[in-house]
Amino acid sequence: MATRINKTKSKLDPRVSSLLSPRDLQRIANGTYEDVFSALGLHEAEDGDGWVIRVCLPGANAVSVLHPESERVLAKLDCVLDDGVFEKRVRRYKNRFRYKLRAEYESGSVTFEDPYAFASQLSADELYLFGEGNAEQCYRWLGSNPTQIDGVN
Repeated sequence: MATRINKTKSKLDPRVSSLLSPRDLQRIANGTYEDVFSALGLHEAEDGDGWVIRVCLPGANAVSVLHPESERVLAKLDCVLDDGVFEKRVRRYKNRFRYKLRAEYESGSVTFEDPYAFASQLSADELYLFGEGNAEQCYRWLGSNPTQIDGVN
């Protein structure tokens, strides 16, 4: 997912509090956050009270979390940064759950699987070898390769 770099400061909505610091939210919006998989997608709340879903969708006016089959709205995310960072704590589930997202734009809405809902598909060994510069045949796992994860193609 290509994220545009925005060097201007975005406004935080004072009515909505995020579980991330304002600096981290700004770095997510700017595309300079070091580990987006640790911040975006579905994560257990740090205090253990439910789950947090966070997305970065610049230009979106609203974002909803949907049931993956029925597409019934499970939650509406709060905009915590006007550059398109949305999040919501969901307390009704005890275990990790599948979901889809619906983003509302001025031109219409889009329903899609959250790419950050899936864990990394690379093993610790593959990451180590790649970082070391010794990964052989990395074309097999880098780039666009058709696969199925958790029933999603």
